[in-house]
Amino acid sequence: MRKAIAAAGVLGLLVVAGGLGFEAYADRQIKQALDAWRAELPAGTELSYGRIEAAGADGAVLHAVRFRTDRMPQPVAVRAERLRIEEVTFDGDLLRRVGQFDFQDAVVESLGGTLRVADGDGRDVGFTDDYRVRAVGEARLSDLDVADAQGTASAERVTLLGLDAGRLRRLEIQALAVAQRAQGAGGAIRRVLVDRLRVRDADVDDLRRLNGRTAAPDPAQVVAALRGDGIGQIGLNGLEVIEQGRRIAALQAMQLSLATPKDGAITFDMSYTGGYADASHPRAGYPMLAALGYQELRGDGGLRLSYHPEAGSFALERLEMDLSEVAQLSLTGRVVGIPAVAELAQQLERDPRALQAQAALQGFTLRLQNRGVASRLVEMRAQRTGQSPETVRRNQAQMIRQTAREMQLAELGEPIARFVEQAGTLTLTAKPSRPVTFREIRQLGLGEPQRLRETLNLQAARGD
Repeated sequence: MRKAIAAAGVLGLLVVAGGLGFEAYADRQIKQALDAWRAELPAGTELSYGRIEAAGADGAVLHAVRFRTDRMPQPVAVRAERLRIEEVTFDGDLLRRVGQFDFQDAVVESLGGTLRVADGDGRDVGFTDDYRVRAVGEARLSDLDVADAQGTASAERVTLLGLDAGRLRRLEIQALAVAQRAQGAGGAIRRVLVDRLRVRDADVDDLRRLNGRTAAPDPAQVVAALRGDGIGQIGLNGLEVIEQGRRIAALQAMQLSLATPKDGAITFDMSYTGGYADASHPRAGYPMLAALGYQELRGDGGLRLSYHPEAGSFALERLEMDLSEVAQLSLTGRVVGIPAVAELAQQLERDPRALQAQAALQGFTLRLQNRGVASRLVEMRAQRTGQSPETVRRNQAQMIRQTAREMQLAELGEPIARFVEQAGTLTLTAKPSRPVTFREIRQLGLGEPQRLRETLNLQAARGD
């Protein structure tokens, strides 16, 4: 779905509405004012209509409206069976405000795509000098359908409350459906269904600048574009992904936010509940679990990341995944010594491996709790070797102990071996006395594992 369609749709409809505040000229009749305004339209812009009615001294109702312009970033054509505007304000010839509007049966076409809206209404719409929408006090649209060569989308209702100075205060969509066809003739059709989508407090200007900078922005451009108020909250309820009639993924609910202050750390936070995945689907991404006999995966999880461009630090503050009958995983960690964002892109382009000498691990904690996957691994090994599960566990634990002794890592190997024998929970931690660069970690890991354990202060513990 082309994002330009939705943007062009709202813009095109309001451009039509804005241009029709011609009764601000009290000494003219509505049609005379309209004809005068049409005569002054720039080349590449056309307006026509079937019938017009007065709506007070500063408004009108038009029937069978047709509007087309190629003076936007993409050519736009708009049609509406009925359009009513009231309380239109001009500053000279420039449209400044539409107090209220409503329309029926609107169609917007741009870049080979089509947006259809059954009806909509709104109030307090402000414009910039080029007729772009700058502020919307309130807008409600119903029964939207979008189609282009790549796919289709629809929504039963869209509510936008509060768009001002590039800041979106609230947006709600109900019963959203998106269908996308895979590339090539006869490609599979994938549908995404969402019962409800909520967005609160989003920095529209920053996100628009990020999207418009370049197809592949470098880190400095990304940070500069994101700096601002960020996205306060995005919520999804009832997400389903269906391919060729097969339900392959779902979420009961998801919440995410992106905090992008003018300085300090940029933070991304996401959590979900009621997750579902069809593990046997060829593109589900779980071939190992599918090989263990898992048909469905269900669980909850979350993620919190923070990046401080000026301080050169990156933190995985929270990674949690709880898969029913599989395992529970949690991970935290911190990396420091990352070059300043202005230098990062240059170093990545010159020699990405050079960063290994600067970026350093400050520490991490990994916790893994068995929820059934260990037993399935043992049973699969037992079937392949013809041994009993108890023999497989004992042999694997012995091998881990022997390998750890040979590498002088017995204190790490013993908790891992007991985890293999008895399952439970395994916790690994790294708490070095100083940050250790990834180059040093790599070098010690290849030749001196005992020194690596001492340098990172690696610890392992097994619990019930």
